[in-house]
Amino acid sequence: MSAKAIERLAEAGAFEPSEGFAELGERHVDFDQLVGGKKREAALGKLLQRAEPVKVAVRGPSGSGKSSMVAATLADLPSHLPLPIAIASADIGILESQTLFGQFIIREINRQAKTKFAAQAKPGWRQKRALARIAETAGADSKIRQRGGANLSGTLGVPDYASIAIEVTTAITSTTTLKNPSQSLEGLAEVARVFTPKGKPTPVLIIDDADKWASSTDQADAEKRAQLLFSTALQPLLTLPMHMVVAVQDHWIELPQYENLSKRLTQTIEIPDFTGDALGPLREIVAHRITDTDGVSEHLGALLDDSALVRLEAEYDHHDRSIRHVLRVLDVAVKNAADESPVPERLTHVHIRHAARQLAS
Repeated sequence: MSAKAIERLAEAGAFEPSEGFAELGERHVDFDQLVGGKKREAALGKLLQRAEPVKVAVRGPSGSGKSSMVAATLADLPSHLPLPIAIASADIGILESQTLFGQFIIREINRQAKTKFAAQAKPGWRQKRALARIAETAGADSKIRQRGGANLSGTLGVPDYASIAIEVTTAITSTTTLKNPSQSLEGLAEVARVFTPKGKPTPVLIIDDADKWASSTDQADAEKRAQLLFSTALQPLLTLPMHMVVAVQDHWIELPQYENLSKRLTQTIEIPDFTGDALGPLREIVAHRITDTDGVSEHLGALLDDSALVRLEAEYDHHDRSIRHVLRVLDVAVKNAADESPVPERLTHVHIRHAARQLAS
């Protein structure tokens, strides 16, 4: 790889872990593609297309790709509206009160509505691909119907999120939700009713971002938060007339509170474990980041030699299957290389090892 390509990757932050929900989906490489089968994205997509509300857990270690898998699956379903709720900022007081947790969710939905669901209103490549498939299918159906004298009605495309946002904010303010705590759960049901009419997108409540608790220096506090999340905060949401997806860390499944909650879930989907054989998946994940960067046409082998990939695999294996950690190490390695004089043509295990040590210090 040319030195200029390394500089471009560093400048673009090609390997910086994604933050926004929509961006997570755009940069995700499907696990079904990496390991074969239809047990992850395909399974979640099928569940979320059911008419009745489903409650699904997506399980895996911190940084293993839970959020990105959910985001990618929903990007492939343009008829659905993801409502991600970042609960990392919810304090103990919120988690131990069903009322306060309901208010917390409503405030977040209201915030998203005030932006007119901006993240969804600008479809990325996944949504565009899904919309193209829908249009192709509709076009074929139209020809069949027209032969029978019928016309295809309705339009295809991104929902009118501006109008939907007005309806959502109106539904929230028409209740006493934010003033009277006893009405918070009814307020959530009122928001769900906005999406009942035909033609409205299907809302999906996503309880996410609790991975940040795992990095807390106070593990007793983190465990207490998880216990309250499962024993108290989430319980009333299980009856909410809306799809719900909950990101769950592996070590939480041993909590009695989660075991009780899991009995009421529709299904649990597990993130694949690449430990001991991560080279292939990591190659595809890194290659996707390279090809997704404007101004870079080189292939993966031109950026990393085999020793660098082996070192990245070791980072994955020894950091509890964290793809996020692997990307952070590679991000630091690329930026360090871009600052060298001269800039190297390729990264080796030495670059990866040095970057890993930097992050550990």
